[in-house]
Amino acid sequence: MKLQRSGGRRLRAAVRGNAIEALHGKKSQNNDVKRRIVEGEIHPRRYDSGLHVFILFNVFILFNVFILFNVFNVFNVFILFNVFNVFNVFILFNVFIVFHVDR
Repeated sequence: MKLQRSGGRRLRAAVRGNAIEALHGKKSQNNDVKRRIVEGEIHPRRYDSGLHVFILFNVFILFNVFILFNVFNVFNVFILFNVFNVFNVFILFNVFIVFHVDR
C-alpha cells in the first residue's frame, strides 16, 4: 500500500512540474538536488522515461522493418510465421517497457 501511495505522489508531482518531488517521491528542500536539476545533471522523471520508451519503441520498429525486408529473400511460409512471432513479442515487450519505465 505504501508503494502505491508513493507512486501516486510522484505522478501528481510530475504533473505539477515539481521535479524534486517526482524524482524522490517526497518533498525535498535539498539545495544540491535543486541545483543539479537546474544545471541539467538530473532530468525530471517524466521527460526521461518518455524519451527512453520512445527510443526503445523506434529500435524495435526498425528491427521489425529489417525482418520484413528479409521476408523476400527466404522461404515465405517459414518467415511469415517468424514475423508474426516477432511482432507479437514486440507488442508485449513494449507494453512491459511502457509500464515498467513509467513506474
